[in-house]
Amino acid sequence: MELKELKGIGKTRLAQLADAGIFDCFDLINFFPKKYYDFSYPCSFEEDNLSKIVLAEVLTEPKVVRFKGMNYAICKAKDQKNNIFNVIWYNQPYIKSAIKIGLSYYLYGKNSPKKKNTFVVSLTKEKSKVNGSLLPVYKKIGSFGSQNMSALIQQAIDDYDFVSVVDGEQETKHNLIDLKSAYQKVHMPKSQSDFEKAKVRIDVEKLVPLAMKNIYQTIYATENRLTRYNDIEVIYQQFLKLLPYTLTDDQQRAIADIIKDLSGAKSMNRLLQGEVGSGKTMVAFFCLYLAVKNGFQGAIIAPTEILASQHYANLQKTLSQTGIHVVMLASSLKAAEKREILRQIKLGVAQIVVGTHAIISDAVEFKNLSMAVIDEQHRFGVVQRAKLASKGTAVDTLVMSATPIPRSMALALYGNLNLSIIKRCPFAKDITTNIVPRQKQPEMWQYLREKAEQGSKIFVVCSNIDTDDDDENLSATNVHKQLCNLFGKDKISLVHGRLDKASAIKTMNEFATGEKSVLVATTVIEVGVDVPEADIIVIMSPEKFGLATLHQLRGRIGRNGAKSYCFCLSHGMSLSSAERLMFFRDHNSGFDIAEYDYKNRGAGDIYGTSQHGISADFSVNLANYDLALEIATATSLNKEKREYILQIADKTYSRLCNDIVLN
Repeated sequence: MELKELKGIGKTRLAQLADAGIFDCFDLINFFPKKYYDFSYPCSFEEDNLSKIVLAEVLTEPKVVRFKGMNYAICKAKDQKNNIFNVIWYNQPYIKSAIKIGLSYYLYGKNSPKKKNTFVVSLTKEKSKVNGSLLPVYKKIGSFGSQNMSALIQQAIDDYDFVSVVDGEQETKHNLIDLKSAYQKVHMPKSQSDFEKAKVRIDVEKLVPLAMKNIYQTIYATENRLTRYNDIEVIYQQFLKLLPYTLTDDQQRAIADIIKDLSGAKSMNRLLQGEVGSGKTMVAFFCLYLAVKNGFQGAIIAPTEILASQHYANLQKTLSQTGIHVVMLASSLKAAEKREILRQIKLGVAQIVVGTHAIISDAVEFKNLSMAVIDEQHRFGVVQRAKLASKGTAVDTLVMSATPIPRSMALALYGNLNLSIIKRCPFAKDITTNIVPRQKQPEMWQYLREKAEQGSKIFVVCSNIDTDDDDENLSATNVHKQLCNLFGKDKISLVHGRLDKASAIKTMNEFATGEKSVLVATTVIEVGVDVPEADIIVIMSPEKFGLATLHQLRGRIGRNGAKSYCFCLSHGMSLSSAERLMFFRDHNSGFDIAEYDYKNRGAGDIYGTSQHGISADFSVNLANYDLALEIATATSLNKEKREYILQIADKTYSRLCNDIVLN
């Protein structure tokens, strides 16, 4: 069934769905709720400015008032504690006929900041018509409201032809619900138990093809070595003399692993995992240096131009005395500059090429590429990595990740890819993490103002760019406006994913050079942003971030060893969220955090608070991989079915790599 066959879908709405990456019914049913409203524990009315669900009986007939071009409906209601208060619905005149005296309703909203004893409502549900305790809420797409989207997804689920990679025998053996029921329960759960069963089933469906691929076909295929590297030990000693410091034992072990690979009969395919600031990049630079000293070309690809620019600058600095020609290729270059760099790459004049996805375009031809380094590998798909490797012959490949993953998870993701781990940083970081309650936040901001005047560089990270249903005051744009008054407009800047590349780089450079002392940002700074002097980070609503993301964000500070501070500004947490945050506060090792996350997430880990609704975590939980592997091992496939399964794995692998980052 095609999207256009669903009721209520015309050309305009088809275009809106396409803009959101929804092109068919499979995309639609995998457009999961961003959270759920939980009707299990309704709250009472209070003047606390918290978004919440209140169960209230309507006492008076709503009347519609028109004022300055807008209208609102208003009535009196009584909550379960007999608090009597006014209820207002802005620009919802239909409420007058929809709300009945004497009936009870679930009202989602918060108290008015201007009118006392008044509750402003954004969602209304009659108590008798609520089926189950959880109501899904979807991210707004074009003209689709949450209820419209829910109805559309229900249509798609009813008519979709579900073909599972898990047969009925395995479902019964492992007490798994069928796939169609899983999607129904995720989009329309009656309880948290419903959600958890459904989430496990959908995870298994995604992981079984990956497990089968690991069984039947190596994700990273090695080739017979065609490139020979001479004088490796001599070149290694030369490289060490270029560095202003001594490599750590972990870095030296990683290089020893790489030298063994490069001396073997097969091309290298190695994953280098390392803590934020652990020195992975310098290990990668050695690989590139070795290739060039043997007469070949090397390339390093990064997911963002900001990170690529930093690699380019660091390579030039490290290799400044060697005469090695380093170039940077990015889509933002002017046409004439790009043509010249492409010419140098083709002729071999450019010995090391740094860039973004532009490196893998068809226009790029290397003379003799032998070494490819892929930074933040989970940002690139298998096809993209293979395309870079195809620009040479039997290219040696080093992929790097700053997201610590337990070894069992790494084996699940990367098959038999060789693995090196750097745990110890070149210097001990001295970072104190604090969870700041709401009442203490004014004191914290005043303290940070004083620190900024003393020269501190401060990141302030928000979960979204503009607004969110619950936390409109905590978006990056609004926080930036608020902090301009505290720090001064000339000392604070804003960066996020919608900025063009040139503006983003300019903003980051102003912060790095000290022209600006405060940078408000989204998680665009999570990966690769290197400002060694940054010593403070404020994370707004940390309960909205996964542990891996929190760890990556904290890794942006203290990179020069100076005393640094991470402040987590909570705006409402459940008990499980509080436990996660306290573990994060008390542990600085990313590998400890990853192990904790692996053991404690459980089936989906819905977390949040009844006041704010329940956030839904739909990233694939690799704790379910062992079950998927057992099912994959027990499933017999003929050749045709095996090829089909491998095709599914190829199509979904890069999406899984992005999803499986442990949050």
